[in-house]
Amino acid sequence: GEQLYDGRPVSYWRASLTGDPVRRAEALAGLKSPDAVPVLIEFLKSPATGSDASEVRMTSITLLTKLGPEANAAGDALLAALTDTDPLIPPVAAASLHKVGVPGKQAIPRLLELVNGPDVIAAVAATRAISAYKGEARETVERFEEILTDESLDVEFRWNASRTIGKIGPDAIGALPTLIKMLDHPEVTIREHSSEAIGDIGPTAASAIPDMMKLLKDKNARVRRDTARSFGFMGKAATKTLPDLVKMLDDPELIVRDAAKTAILAIDPKALPEPKEPKSEAPGKKESK
Repeated sequence: GEQLYDGRPVSYWRASLTGDPVRRAEALAGLKSPDAVPVLIEFLKSPATGSDASEVRMTSITLLTKLGPEANAAGDALLAALTDTDPLIPPVAAASLHKVGVPGKQAIPRLLELVNGPDVIAAVAATRAISAYKGEARETVERFEEILTDESLDVEFRWNASRTIGKIGPDAIGALPTLIKMLDHPEVTIREHSSEAIGDIGPTAASAIPDMMKLLKDKNARVRRDTARSFGFMGKAATKTLPDLVKMLDDPELIVRDAAKTAILAIDPKALPEPKEPKSEAPGKKESK
């Protein structure tokens, strides 16, 4: 009465995944087919008990995620996995939803439950998973503003909230005052990702440029880099930043110089200075020994 795949029942594949390395490798190779999705769904429904149960379910989610939209039939099982009693499962399941094609109207409300839950790791994973839905997640912006500005919360959770606001795109323009406020935050990752988020919102966020300019001189290279990138994302709306971006071509950090060059090219390629010619030795001058 078990689900079959390749002529073998679910119990065979489960035992193979928890067997010796050779048998496990063979099972992993065999389960990479879209035809294996029904068996992988059965793994997700396994009881959350036993030493091997977590490993089998984790492997199932990994394989389904790699299959992408071909594993769309597993959507309901992955949504159910968001409430799995094993704390390792919900974060991995959250990351899989968009990749297998679970619609935002189904996934986002369930992911918000994790965001608002007590498990910080799951909350961060759900926050990042929501970002994949971009404009479909516009109704979550206010909630992520609350998280970003709550000093009692984990810093990683907060900067991921900022990042997600940006990934929502132009529909998150209402959060611009909050993002501008966070540009002065003492925590590097919050400054960095708030600046990045403003750039992701795009040209409609150009009113934040005066507040962002000071970050081009931030002591942290990642903050300088992401701010330069953000100006590039705004395109011609960030024309006034070109003189400062040109100066950044001499920044001591390569990641900053590269970001500045890319931004200049996006705003106005003609503003990019010609490469400096290497100094040549004067004629007749010999190297001293």
